[in-house]
Amino acid sequence: MSWWWPFRRRQQQRAITYQDVWGSGGDPAVLRGGSQERALRLAPVYSATRLLADSVASLPMKSFQVAGAERRPIPLPGLFRRPAAVGTRYDWLHRAMTSLTLRGNAYGLVVATDNAGWPTQIEWLHPDDVSIEDNLAPVPVWYYRGRRLDEGQMFHIPAYTLPGQILGLSPIGYLMVTTETGLLAQQFGRDWFANGSTPSAVLETDMEVSKDAADILKARFKQAAADRDVVALGGGVKYRPISVPAEESQFLETIKATANQVAAWYGVPPEKVGGETGGSLTYNTVEQNSIDLLTWTLRPWLARLEQAFSLLRPPAEEVSFNADAMLRTDTLTRYQTYRIARVIGLNNVDELRAIEELEPLPNGQGQDYAPLVKAPADVSDAERRFTRGLVEVRAAGEQSRQIGGYAAKFNRLSQNLGGFVERIDPGFFAKSEGDSWPEVMARYNHDDNRLLGTTEAGTLRLVVDGTGLDYSVDVPASREDVLELVRRGDVRRSSFAFRTFADDWGMTEDGFPLRTLLSGALVDVAPVNTPAYMDTSTGLRSLAEKAGADLAEVRAAADTDGLAQFLGAKAPTIIDLAPSGQGETHPLLAVRQRRAELMKRRTF
Repeated sequence: MSWWWPFRRRQQQRAITYQDVWGSGGDPAVLRGGSQERALRLAPVYSATRLLADSVASLPMKSFQVAGAERRPIPLPGLFRRPAAVGTRYDWLHRAMTSLTLRGNAYGLVVATDNAGWPTQIEWLHPDDVSIEDNLAPVPVWYYRGRRLDEGQMFHIPAYTLPGQILGLSPIGYLMVTTETGLLAQQFGRDWFANGSTPSAVLETDMEVSKDAADILKARFKQAAADRDVVALGGGVKYRPISVPAEESQFLETIKATANQVAAWYGVPPEKVGGETGGSLTYNTVEQNSIDLLTWTLRPWLARLEQAFSLLRPPAEEVSFNADAMLRTDTLTRYQTYRIARVIGLNNVDELRAIEELEPLPNGQGQDYAPLVKAPADVSDAERRFTRGLVEVRAAGEQSRQIGGYAAKFNRLSQNLGGFVERIDPGFFAKSEGDSWPEVMARYNHDDNRLLGTTEAGTLRLVVDGTGLDYSVDVPASREDVLELVRRGDVRRSSFAFRTFADDWGMTEDGFPLRTLLSGALVDVAPVNTPAYMDTSTGLRSLAEKAGADLAEVRAAADTDGLAQFLGAKAPTIIDLAPSGQGETHPLLAVRQRRAELMKRRTF
């Protein structure tokens, strides 16, 4: 525990009461310092300190029991549920931040403790009422309104500290020149528009006019103008309005410059306090602003307060702010995040319901942390096939980011896969579809580093219809190149990876070995510019097991189109269509001869 915060005293009566601090009926939220009140009249200073104080005060607080690397949530101590006699925790945190941002120090008077000597109530003191005997002393001696405080009665949080000093530097003190410049610019602007700096108009005449006549002329003119009546000047008097010279209206630029300087001092975005940013904001930067504000502006303040507040509790406890509460997203994004958190076991259902301010599920149904899916399986043994169906941008317009097509088509014979062809049965994807397509991904060219979407996140959608397996995926901004290739037509084919649970072997009408895929699990779908290598080892292994043959023998037969022998059929005769000798065979005749020969030898 820090040397300036020794809680080594027993529970005792309050040496200084709440009335001693704030008086009877006083407003504790008001900081009375003349210089800081003057600074708060400057809009950028007020805006910056309000932004910081409001942001910190609105964050939820959490408490943890710490044991090594493990942090277990525990109920929030009473000190942080009702920290002061007047106001809420929001008010209490707001006062602390106001004092820190304006004066560089927050002074808390411990007015109640528990049996172990830990504070249960702290009142923030006005900085003008607190003094220190020696700012460079190793052990500070504190005074409140001239009264010396006992050891452990003062809880002090400094900001902008220098080595060797106890007190933090006052931002308002160091911003005095900037503040005065801004206030003077505001005063000049007010005087200008109130016609205090330059007259709004001039009545001119070539005749000599006495003072009394001039006063009468002005009074009559102002009265007529106020009544919105016709003005009759006469006597050669002319009316000439005075416009604002550009060089004299630069106080507006001075005000903007002051806002930028205040924003830089407090580390807040200039546009939040009336200043200007260096360039225009795009959609992405606007979306990122809340994260930037939390990371670069609020996080240092939160860390300072968390470490200071943790000193108010036993060493095994820690206090922290829930900074994620600032990052409130739209409903769809929020629910997708909840789904991922539940699927991987990061949160249980009751915790997610609590975030939405819903009651827990009855009978402890929402307490399970078990992940809903297993770790992603190795896909190295998956088979891959490609489909000649067109990949296309699914929605109209240049802004569409959805692409899709048929990854697989039912009841269509494939190309020669090496001694056999394949056909996909319409029920092949039934199990995967019944399980809501678990762990299915969309990847460009089946590349793990080119992820496009997943069924878990809802960015990949799969539909089985009478034609086959249709997919559509929302292409992320980081894969803009894939979207452009599809839109231009450079990528026109789809592919899918799968594992086979059940298949069957037979012959086509032309007597060629046919493998029918009956049931399996979908691994991924992929738009491809080059068809994937047709690895048929799994299919050949299936045929070897069905025929009771050696796998090496089956592979050798596949190389010579001789797989029919393992299906109880004679191998088809392959007719050499190449011309020989001096004669020449007509291509159409050769095709007819081959078809006739195959029909004669076909095995049913």
